[in-house]
Amino acid sequence: MIQPMTIAERAFVQTLEMHKGEHFHHSCVVSVKDRKKSERRVFAVGNYSVYLLQLSKKKATVAFESNILDIDSIVGIDNGFRLTSKVDGGKTIDVETFSLIEIMFSLRKQIFDCFGDTPIIRFEGIPLERIDVIPKACGRFCETLLCVGSYLGFPTRSDIAWDIANIFPSNDIKAFNFEEFEQPITNQDFRTLFMTLKYNPYFKEISLKSKQSNLAPLVDCLSFNTAITTVHLNSLGVNANEWVSLFTALKDNPNTSVNYLDLSDNKTFDDKSAKAMGEWISTTQHGIRYINISNCNVQKRGMVAIMEGLSQNAINLSTLQTLITSNNRYDKEGSSALANLLKHPNIIATLNISGCSISLSTIFESLALGQSTQLRSLDISENKITKKDSLDPISDYLNTSTSLNQFRCNSVEGFTNDHFYRLFSAISSNFELERVAISFSDNNLGEEGAKIVMSLAAQIQKITFMDLSSNNFGGEGLAIISEGLAYAQSLESLILDHNVRRRNGADSAIDALTNLCYSECPLSHLSLQGSRGKSFGPGLTRFLFALVGNDSIKSINITGNEMGDAAGLALSKFLQSNHALKSLKWDSNETTSLGFSQFLSGLKRNRTLTYMQLPMKDITAAYQNDPEKLETTLNDIQKCLRRNQSGLMKFGEDDFGEDFGHQVEVGLQREDIERMCVAVRLTGGQPDQEQRDLILEAQEFHNLVPKFYEAKSSFQDGLTSSLENKLTSFVSELEPIVNASSDLLRDSMTEIVLDSCTALKENTRQRLIAAINLSPYVDETIYKKVLSTASKELIAKTTTEMNTIVKMASDYVYENYLNTLEDIHNEILMSQRADVTEDTDLTSEDLEADSATNADEESAKGKKKKDKTKSIKKSKKPKKEKSKKPKPSPRTKSGRKNKHKSGFEAAPVAEDSILVEPVAPPLPKYSGPPANIAGEIPEVEEKVPLVTVTKARARGPARGGRGGRRPPTRRPVRNARPAVMGAE
Repeated sequence: MIQPMTIAERAFVQTLEMHKGEHFHHSCVVSVKDRKKSERRVFAVGNYSVYLLQLSKKKATVAFESNILDIDSIVGIDNGFRLTSKVDGGKTIDVETFSLIEIMFSLRKQIFDCFGDTPIIRFEGIPLERIDVIPKACGRFCETLLCVGSYLGFPTRSDIAWDIANIFPSNDIKAFNFEEFEQPITNQDFRTLFMTLKYNPYFKEISLKSKQSNLAPLVDCLSFNTAITTVHLNSLGVNANEWVSLFTALKDNPNTSVNYLDLSDNKTFDDKSAKAMGEWISTTQHGIRYINISNCNVQKRGMVAIMEGLSQNAINLSTLQTLITSNNRYDKEGSSALANLLKHPNIIATLNISGCSISLSTIFESLALGQSTQLRSLDISENKITKKDSLDPISDYLNTSTSLNQFRCNSVEGFTNDHFYRLFSAISSNFELERVAISFSDNNLGEEGAKIVMSLAAQIQKITFMDLSSNNFGGEGLAIISEGLAYAQSLESLILDHNVRRRNGADSAIDALTNLCYSECPLSHLSLQGSRGKSFGPGLTRFLFALVGNDSIKSINITGNEMGDAAGLALSKFLQSNHALKSLKWDSNETTSLGFSQFLSGLKRNRTLTYMQLPMKDITAAYQNDPEKLETTLNDIQKCLRRNQSGLMKFGEDDFGEDFGHQVEVGLQREDIERMCVAVRLTGGQPDQEQRDLILEAQEFHNLVPKFYEAKSSFQDGLTSSLENKLTSFVSELEPIVNASSDLLRDSMTEIVLDSCTALKENTRQRLIAAINLSPYVDETIYKKVLSTASKELIAKTTTEMNTIVKMASDYVYENYLNTLEDIHNEILMSQRADVTEDTDLTSEDLEADSATNADEESAKGKKKKDKTKSIKKSKKPKKEKSKKPKPSPRTKSGRKNKHKSGFEAAPVAEDSILVEPVAPPLPKYSGPPANIAGEIPEVEEKVPLVTVTKARARGPARGGRGGRRPPTRRPVRNARPAVMGAE
């Protein structure tokens, strides 16, 4: 039976909880066999450890304590369980208890809380109840971190735990990058974090780029982890033996998922390390998809080991997509090993063997066999072509490849113009390629190379990107290239950096480049970067002026051309007239603060330039002379760029169609609101705080509309992708239906032939039936075209509906702002009219007496009777206290009939009223806008509005007289607007 704990045992458990800083989730009395006899103990399960407590008459001690990570297994025995520890030589403890289920449930729950489903402890013969595990952030990383910290006795980094608990889950970050955390990270931190990652199933990627000199924690992590697939280890200071330990751990872990290795920039990664890597690659069961060992210290033996490992494991041939081995050494043996790999069918898409002392002819002989059918990017730069090397394999491959779209052949030793002609012509004449990018920079081609480009330019139909920088063409050579490329039918980007020699022939080059930009060549990006002594100089401004009317160049790079402030002035004029350029680079031109100010004046009038790298070198030099002015100028430049990048600038793009008309409409609406705000300020009244807030908010109306369009764009993009995916998947459902109908038709036609064409020969009927059955089905591409057309139609209709929603929202906001501003304006005017009326204080007796006096004077002097009403003298009675300002009536559309030319509403005049021009005291001179109201106010002449006085309602003095002050004339009551769009 279950034995209860004594008071002393309970007290000891509570004391131990306080001492250990742990909460004991379960504690009970058990019996432990010791030397063939059972002794009473208390078994306690804490957060991260288990305890056996022994109490005697003299003292209380902890007989056994073990962290969860130190427990190897728990095996069920008669009336209890056997606990085996990983320490103390695998010490075992036999525990007898009637609370086995409760103990195991509590222990397993703590394990699940820290490690989830990761098998930390082996259970055998134990009744395992189901445990409801609550999901925790990032695979319970923080919980595991605390347990590991307790196990190692190291303090845990609370800042890292906070980042992982709060930032990583919300952004779905599964890459554990040590550079993202606060530095420095000590060796204790590395050990704790890597041991936590060892049991973590959430993170898929590890990135370590530091001078970490100990890989032991990472080795321990990868020897057990099954979730990590990607490993970045760059610029580490470890020795070769630790690299060997790393690959040995990966080899000994059959469940590892690592298939992406980036080990670049590790000078300690040598042949010994590469051999261990090759042994692991040859035995991996899931294949490798990415290898980058660039800038390491691998020689031919190490390269042979890696290539043989890839070749011997057939799985790698179907998984390896990227192989980057630049700046190592292949030599003859390594070249043969790589060639042997390329002879097998593979799916390598990127191959970078630049700077590897490789035999190019050997490699291209294997590539020409056509087994690398998915190779898209090939880099053979910084190698050597000897006289013994044959160019036939290289040109044959370039002329027959069907997948290549990037080819780099830069800084190749022994590369001649003959080599250039053969390779360039091979690519130009390969019509199987699509959108090819080629680079032949830094090969000293000279003017002869420029003539080769000119002779083959007409054949360019697939090349879209060409880099010919640093080839010593000179101005004449650039002119020749530009003249030839004017006939290129596909070229979109051209890089001609560092080719001008002391500005010789620069003028002819500028003229030819200008003609190129206006030719039929679809060129959109041009780079003319220079350097000290090799630049166009101020003469390049002539090229900018020539591009004023160009509508094809979208991006230009004129960095390093030493133009001085002429660059800022030329770009200013260029931007004011050109409406096509979207990207600009112009650093290292010796531009001063004056040049930046001139550039800003042009950028303010430009709406298309959206991307520009700040010219930091020129800024740094100019900052020393006038820092305050330059800082203000740079802030304004950034504001203009943000303005051009905002959603409002998207209205004018062709992709938005009819939205351009809405842009114009929004501009007019903004002017209406600004005009109304100015009218409110011109009244000279003082709006209250609520009204001031509304005025300031209304002035930001033009910034609200871009947010509407940004929201529309995000929803539209999501709808487009979802719709295309859905319709694409519908092809698999649509095709069987159509094919089934076709099969029924074939069967019916066959029956008709057999029943009705009996007079025909049997072999004739059989051929006819075979022809019917062999007729092709509808091709899958037809379905895709039809569904693509349907998708475009739906997207077009949906775009129209979304545009309508945006317009409704912006129009509604505009009307409400405008109506509210008019109400504020009218309220201030009525308040001022009430004040003026109070000052005049006219009575009915005064009116009658004045009329009689005027009549006597007219009859006595024989003058004609007046046709219009006389002006009334001001009463000399004392002023009365101001009455409470009347509230204006709600405005509606019906109240807009009687308006002045200014657009402001005037008070209605009764038929029996007299227009009176009050004699008011002189108004104070205008001294500026009211407080807290933004904007400049033009100087205007203050006028006192006319006051309407009704005869029938004229009364005497307000105090003790026969009448009082006339109440303000009321305007017609307008219907209130609905509070919600669409409300009746």
